[in-house]
Order: sequence, then structure tokens, then C-alpha cells
Amino acid sequence: MAQDPQNEVPREDRSEPIDRMFAVTTPVHWLMLAGLFLVFIGFMAWACFGTLSRTVTVTALYHPGASNVGEMIALVPLSSGKTLDAGMDVVVNLTGYNLQEYGNMRGKVTYVDDYTATVDDMRALFENDIIVNAFVQSGPCMILICALEKDSESANGFFWTNDKGKTLKLHDGTFASLTVIQETVHPITLGIPQLQAFFGK
Repeated sequence: MAQDPQNEVPREDRSEPIDRMFAVTTPVHWLMLAGLFLVFIGFMAWACFGTLSRTVTVTALYHPGASNVGEMIALVPLSSGKTLDAGMDVVVNLTGYNLQEYGNMRGKVTYVDDYTATVDDMRALFENDIIVNAFVQSGPCMILICALEKDSESANGFFWTNDKGKTLKLHDGTFASLTVIQETVHPITLGIPQLQAFFGK
């Protein structure tokens, strides 16, 4: 039965303006998106091409006459010494010399003892009971020796990151902070270990 047109209920007009159906992005929103995109790109560049280093820092002594394989001698705690190997890179900061002014020296680990150093071993190396006693107080240690990188243009014969360091006269028995770089990795490989092979690790 046909419905009377006069009694027909008018349908609600559901049409909406296009700017209400779809949110219009303003220039400010585009700038925010562009900024977030740049931050993401920067983070990914750092993760792929930047590096992070795992290090061990110990006290060392400049004592060139004690060994034929290096000039810097350190006693490393057993827990750290077992993670170190010959060939690892080293950064050396001499005690008492401002890093910003003099820079630091570079070198490589040339020897890591397999056993705990005895007091007699320390005396044979340092020939100084005061130094030996200072190291003994830190507990069981292993002997580590580092060879410094040479530089024929330096007055003291060693490479320095700052030219002023090249003018220093080094004295036997000078203490230093020695940082051994155990491993250098790209940050992204920490989250995705499978990529280590791609980056040559």
C-alpha cells in the first residue's frame, strides 16, 4: 500500500561539509611531522653509523725500562683482566696534565698476564715498594702492558692528540689513567644482533 506523501517523515540530511569529514592539516602540523621525521632519520643514522665502546679504565705507570713490549704498565683487577686481550686499542691520559690542554696518547695492549701477579712480580716490574703497596691494596690483579703509538715529530717520541703534549718531557714513574677499548659496535646491532655480520662484527 502506497504511503501518503503528506504523512511521509522527512529524512535527516546526513551530508556534511568536506572539511568536517576529513581533518584539514595545517602548516603547523606539517612542520611537526617534518621535525619528527628528521629526528627519526637522525636517530637511524646514529644507530647505523655511530659507535658505542665498551671500556675498562685502570691506573697505569709510565715505566719504559721495565719491559721490551711497551712503556705503560698497569695492574688490572682479575674480573676485568680476563676480558682483555693483546691488540686492543688504548687511550692514555697522564695524571696531572689537563686533557683539554695537552690531549692524550694512544697505544695498544701488547701483553696480558694469564695469572695473578705476585708481590715479587710487581717488585720486579716497578722496583719501588711504595708503588707496589699501592697496587696491592686494590686486591688480586693481572699485569697488563701497553705500547704507546710513536710519532717521530714529537719531542718525547709519542703521538699526542694535542700538539702541546708533544713538547712534554716524560718521566719514569709518571702515573696515568689507561682506558682499554674492549669492543666498538654500531648501536643498531645491540637491538638487532643479526646485523653484526653485516657491519663486519
